[in-house]
Amino acid sequence: MPPTIHFYDSQFIGGPAAGQLVSFDSLALSGDHVAQYQTKISLRPDVAFNPQSIEQGDCFALDMTGGISEYEWSRKAHDLFAAQDSLHVGVGNTGVLDSYVRFAFYRCLSLLPNTTHPAGAHYLDLLTVCRALNLLRPESMPISLPNHWGEQRKREFVFNRFPGESRSDSVKEFAKCITAASPKLMAHAIGHSSPEMIGNLCGLVDGRIESLADLKPVFLCHEQLLAGHGCGVFVALGTDPQYRNIVYMIDLQADLAALIEDRGSNVARFIRTEASQQDRPVVRVNLNRVPFVSPLSVLDRNTATRLGIDAGGVKRNAELLIDKVDICLALLEVSSASDANLNGDPDFQLYGAEYLPADRALLDQLHRSAASEWEPLITSAQDARITTLGQRLIRRCAPALLSEDDLNLWRAHCVGRLIGRANEPRIAETRAYCNTIASSNAYPPGMRTAAQHWLQTTETVNEFRNNV
Repeated sequence: MPPTIHFYDSQFIGGPAAGQLVSFDSLALSGDHVAQYQTKISLRPDVAFNPQSIEQGDCFALDMTGGISEYEWSRKAHDLFAAQDSLHVGVGNTGVLDSYVRFAFYRCLSLLPNTTHPAGAHYLDLLTVCRALNLLRPESMPISLPNHWGEQRKREFVFNRFPGESRSDSVKEFAKCITAASPKLMAHAIGHSSPEMIGNLCGLVDGRIESLADLKPVFLCHEQLLAGHGCGVFVALGTDPQYRNIVYMIDLQADLAALIEDRGSNVARFIRTEASQQDRPVVRVNLNRVPFVSPLSVLDRNTATRLGIDAGGVKRNAELLIDKVDICLALLEVSSASDANLNGDPDFQLYGAEYLPADRALLDQLHRSAASEWEPLITSAQDARITTLGQRLIRRCAPALLSEDDLNLWRAHCVGRLIGRANEPRIAETRAYCNTIASSNAYPPGMRTAAQHWLQTTETVNEFRNNV
């Protein structure tokens, strides 16, 4: 068990790249030391969200007025997530929430890694643990949390079921409940709570394949796994050449005949992009998501039968792959980088690459400087993303530094983010909705705050529309 256990949760609106976190609740336990941190995060001028969707999420009653800036949050939260030998525990924290947290740090030019975890970091997603419990030991499941529920529904259920003094306290109580119900499975999950630990269990050496003979079939499950019921039996057969923690795994319950016959000549056509594509046996698994992974010994005969796993078929498929070096080499040349940068806007290019050492030194200096000194630093960066992200960070944090023309362009950018590609009828419909919500105290504060932000931001839409 890592010496520090960090329970945390956040609420968020919009999408990961253009939306944002609006609250953050953290409880770090290290020996006898207890550190709590709770804050609201004010809405960015350029945040994008659908006002009508707020009433469907868990932020409808959250007063989003006030709070600290996203940049201020990132500086405080950096120390929490950069801490060595910490176990970060959450509810869905390796799923959708992870994307919101990563993009928030990225927008704020954090020195935390973009595409991996900080050294010594461990992650435990209680929804993943519950999925494993439901699949492997359903009689030990302490509460009813069906696997077919969506992630957001599960999160809302858990926080209602464990109403602690704070959201992080609810996470802690949920973790205690699971531990009491199934201590062995929980201990196994904690013991394999980093990409390195999972890779070792799969037979990788320092995250890479050294010998096909060393690779081990495993049972794997996660909320976002592209497999039926979010689980299956897999064996690693390739790693991504650019992203260290992306592993290409073969579904040992699938028909491998066409893949083997292809001999790696066009292996990309066998990679799944949707869970329904069961005819494609290659699954791209992101170990940053810290899936639950276990040796096949966890599958006794009754469990395998219940899950529809043919142990004999799995063994035969594993034996078919043990000498398929051609497929392994072909997968080593397939990179998910081509899928990472389809949007040319740097706000969306989190997974473009890690920053070079010179740029990291520059960012370290930036975070120790006043905003008025940022411009010459960001324009000297080698990575073009830093220049654009930095200019937008200046506009958010220090708008007083802008000329009138730059301020007008920034306002136009914010309007463009918020309305997106909506046509005039859609904009008019949204404005009418927001006027109704914002003008009445009968609506919950989260809905009113969102509506007011939308109206205030789009007040200048006609003046700046041509600049968007």
